[in-house]
Amino acid sequence: GRGQMTPEARIQRIEEAVGSLTADQKSKITAIYTKLQSDMQAIPQEERREKMMPLMQAAQKEVRAVLTAEQQKKFDEMPAWGGPGGGKKKGN
Repeated sequence: GRGQMTPEARIQRIEEAVGSLTADQKSKITAIYTKLQSDMQAIPQEERREKMMPLMQAAQKEVRAVLTAEQQKKFDEMPAWGGPGGGKKKGN
């Protein structure tokens, strides 16, 4: 789908924002995003709009829980994918 990032691309993006992740963190985060991808693909097209956001927010929470306190601060400052505390920041 459009704008679908692979779990690997998401990890790279998180690392750019929060710094290096441990192998353990990477494997946990990959599993979270892999599950998110399959969950989203299981949603019928016409229901995706309403059901995708809660799934993405739940995944964000799970990812955040894997991070250290220092990484969480930086993760929270990341431009979100429409999640709480962000949304797409439009530059001026």
